[in-house]
Amino acid sequence: MKRGKNVKLNVSPLVKSLYGTVDHSDFKSFFINIRTWVLPKSDSENWKSVVGHLSKNIKNSVSSKINKSVLYENFILDVDLRASGLDRNKRSFMSIEITLYPKVKESFKSPLIKSLSESIVQDIIKDCFLNDANFDFFVSKKN
Repeated sequence: MKRGKNVKLNVSPLVKSLYGTVDHSDFKSFFINIRTWVLPKSDSENWKSVVGHLSKNIKNSVSSKINKSVLYENFILDVDLRASGLDRNKRSFMSIEITLYPKVKESFKSPLIKSLSESIVQDIIKDCFLNDANFDFFVSKKN
C-alpha cells in the first residue's frame, strides 16, 4: 500500500524541486527535495571544505526563514554532493533534502504547506545559489 505523496514545485529554472510526505494520511512531517547540477568556477585544494561551507549556508538560510508559528525550529538537512568527484570542467549532481515538522494541523496538500515549501526553495536559491563564489548551478547536466 503506497502512502507517500509528492508534488512538483516550479520555482526556478536553476533547480528541480518538489515537496512530499512519507505518510499523507498521518501527516507529521514533510520533505523538500532540491536537485541541481553544479559546475565549479575554479579549482580548489579542499573541496570537502567548500561543500561543507555551502551546506552550512543552506542550513543557515533555512533556519533563518522558518515560520516558527507554523513549523518547529528543528529540521533535518541532507546535502549530497560528492567532493571527491568535483572538477572545474565537469558538472556534478547535487541533491538537497530538508525534513520539516509542522506545528499546525494541516493537510499535506494545503496551500500553506505548498507556499512554505516554495518560499524555502526560493530563499535557498536567492541566499545560497545566485551569489555563490564557488559554483554555477544548472537544471541539467548538459544545456
